[in-house]
Amino acid sequence: MPLTPFMKTALMLFLFPILVLVSCKSDAPSDKGKKPVVDSTSVKKDSAAIIETESSETPLSFSDSIVYLYLTFDDGPNNGTSNLLKILDEYDIPSSLFIVGKHVYGSKFQQNLFRNYTNYSFIELCNHSWSHANDKYKVYYENPLGVVEDFKQCHDSLKFNNKIGRSPGKNMWSIEGDSSRFRTKSELAKQLTNAGFQMIGWDVDWDFNKIKDHKQFLQRLSEIEKSRYPKQYPAYQLGHIVVLMHDQSFNDSTNCAELIAFLKTAKSVPGKYKFKKISTYPLLQEPPN
Repeated sequence: MPLTPFMKTALMLFLFPILVLVSCKSDAPSDKGKKPVVDSTSVKKDSAAIIETESSETPLSFSDSIVYLYLTFDDGPNNGTSNLLKILDEYDIPSSLFIVGKHVYGSKFQQNLFRNYTNYSFIELCNHSWSHANDKYKVYYENPLGVVEDFKQCHDSLKFNNKIGRSPGKNMWSIEGDSSRFRTKSELAKQLTNAGFQMIGWDVDWDFNKIKDHKQFLQRLSEIEKSRYPKQYPAYQLGHIVVLMHDQSFNDSTNCAELIAFLKTAKSVPGKYKFKKISTYPLLQEPPN
């Protein structure tokens, strides 16, 4: 039976809502393959927890007293020297480099490094012997006169403008006029002093194999600063800490980063640490008795 106009209108009115619903469903975006939306409040909560965890680490504390630090670097020039000089230059740190004579002539690279030292006003050069005992310390120190001659050879060859020295592999102090009964008073020390050398040891050795990061090192400085027992730190003069490091350590990028972190931290504490060259060490400024 043919549809009348009335029936056609009724049919259209019936089908229209159904067609609209089908169309809307087919046009809706699919969730397949989409990443879930992360609630922003949960992100903020997680970030705060991380910050809280990091900040819960015990912060470094510093006393109000001033500490004079004498950074000294042994065994140059060698493969770590260039990196070391860049760091000291960037942070403007007065320092003392104890030079091994035979290392200067070990290669053209080392000779150039030695010549370039004059470009850095913040460093001073001191004597670390000619031979570094050829790494045979027992035999070396059995002949005190030979040790004196070894230091003289280094001084005369490299023409240092001071007579400050450091014994290879030996924490020995021998400064004319120093009456401390805790410091080295060996026959060798006497002979070096008689030859005009002022021998400087160290209060703390930043050996990166033992003190692995700058926070541990700062803690070590704090322990020395608080110590009042000369027998524990026989070379220690209150308020003055001599630090030993080695150029070759800074051929390692991790060690470079730790030195930088230490310098940044030390300089960020107002008035706490003052960096000085070893030639300004108080005992070297006092007239002999």
